[in-house]
Amino acid sequence: MSDNKKYPPLQISETRLMIKRVEDFLFDSNYSKFKISQPDSISLLVEDVDGQSNFFFSFTSHVFKDRVMFRVKMSPSRETSLNTYEGNQNDTGVLQFLKRWVSLIKVYNVASEKPEDETIKSENLSVTFESEISEPNYWLLKMNPNTWIINNLNKGVKTFFNTYYFGTHRPEFNLFSRIKKGDFVLGYVLGINQGIVCNMRIIEPVGENTRQGEGFVMEVTNKFNPVVSRNQLEGLISEIMSKTTVGLNRQNCFLNF
Repeated sequence: MSDNKKYPPLQISETRLMIKRVEDFLFDSNYSKFKISQPDSISLLVEDVDGQSNFFFSFTSHVFKDRVMFRVKMSPSRETSLNTYEGNQNDTGVLQFLKRWVSLIKVYNVASEKPEDETIKSENLSVTFESEISEPNYWLLKMNPNTWIINNLNKGVKTFFNTYYFGTHRPEFNLFSRIKKGDFVLGYVLGINQGIVCNMRIIEPVGENTRQGEGFVMEVTNKFNPVVSRNQLEGLISEIMSKTTVGLNRQNCFLNF
């Protein structure tokens, strides 16, 4: 009996779409040793069918604040560990981790083969993830000095940004699915002394946080004191304004350029 009526229609439809994308990727991966099964309407399990392997990749969908997220689990988690990774991801994150997992499976298979010269060439064991070589995005984050403690944004400090504001989507909500680890963020403080106060890197893309809700995590890589004024950045700001449909004086806090 179908369990579809146990879950919201949005969750079912988004899960089906995610399953289709996973299947398409695996079909195109030129590696056939995968077994795909669906424990229920909101889950998918991919297993490496090699007789000596217990490697797997899985996800289970859930709804968080009117948005479908996916709880990803996979083993192995890296070249140097057989530990299991588990974490929340959006649809883009699911595919990034799937690509990583498939690459790892291929690496482990190369390592388990007996080379002709009884040695394993190091170049055969290297794996580069797409997320590591793709070009980073560049973002501008407007900071209200009444809600941000600007003086605390020192190098190495980690800070969190919510995708919701008072329980509703932020105006720029659709941009958040494009955020990935390694992206650059300029912190632009508003007020009398407005300007760039720091630059940051994304260290955790959009996901759930038990204390703060859904959002992403940034780490300060450089703090500017005094701030880099808007006059100094006139050319950059003009470029940002020309490449977005949202001006700096409107309500959007997060912009891509």
